[in-house]
Amino acid sequence: MIRQLKQDNVEVYSELRLFRTQFLPVILSYNIERGKGRGLYKPDVNSNIIAHLSLSQLTAYNKDITLLGHQHSGKDVQQQLVACLLYGITTHQEKTWPPNI
Repeated sequence: MIRQLKQDNVEVYSELRLFRTQFLPVILSYNIERGKGRGLYKPDVNSNIIAHLSLSQLTAYNKDITLLGHQHSGKDVQQQLVACLLYGITTHQEKTWPPNI
């Protein structure tokens, strides 16, 4: 969908890109800070770095949907990506992998 938008409507694509690069990291960082304040996330987590790394991982995944060939479904890859992020920053660990997202 993003590729098609980039070709068909450059203006809307530019706004989406601005949102993704300028606003989304701020929103994610703010939410991580709120979670740290509530004791949900580890206190030593750098919210700015985690926000940017998370977006980079999702962007890389979306650019190459065939990341793992036909070995795994897109849903499974997305769940693992999110689980890695959450297990890395949360204070409470589940015993199951991956969590039901």
